[in-house]
Amino acid sequence: MKHILETKQKEQIPFKCAIIVNDMAELNVDKNLIDQSAIRVGSVNKCVCCTLSDDLSKQIIELAQEDEYDYMIIEASGISEPSQIARLFQHADDHDHASHADQVLLQDVASVDTCATVISAAEFFENFEDVTRQGDTKQDPWSKLMVEQIEYANVLILNKTDLCNDEQLDKIEEHLNILNPNANIIRSYNSQIDVSKVVATKLFNVKQFEMFSHTNVDS
Repeated sequence: MKHILETKQKEQIPFKCAIIVNDMAELNVDKNLIDQSAIRVGSVNKCVCCTLSDDLSKQIIELAQEDEYDYMIIEASGISEPSQIARLFQHADDHDHASHADQVLLQDVASVDTCATVISAAEFFENFEDVTRQGDTKQDPWSKLMVEQIEYANVLILNKTDLCNDEQLDKIEEHLNILNPNANIIRSYNSQIDVSKVVATKLFNVKQFEMFSHTNVDS
């Protein structure tokens, strides 16, 4: 998030976006940078997963109705399930919409463009070993979540690459390609990336999302 703010200010990228974070304090960005960037930062005080039906949806709708932003970037916490957030934007065909015909729905004002996951190259092997050691039948919720965040992403940002050699990075990418062969993998240092690779990519595919969701339900 900090990199997006700084890049937009430095290179004068001509888009306006709102950023929604779990904890404003964790963003650690100078207030002046926010004020000068034409970027609004909203804050959800609880885990995004706990506020899906109220705080998050309400805030997105309110920001969309201001008609000042081209994009919204949601920075979920490390314990948030990306599929649960994306599911909010899907139309429920079997739902009775007549009961709230005059109400603005999230799906009517916003859609998912890209789902990105940041991965620490320096800690990948340790975390990956923890997941595989659990076994499919004994995976704890944290292990399952870590795998889902990789499998569900359109873009995988492999960060802290300066702490690994090329052979280690190639090995990590092999694992990532097995877990998610469709994702774009970007290597980064200090989260320095080309912002256009994660904003307005149109990489999110609803059919792929539905396939992923059904696979998780069946398993």
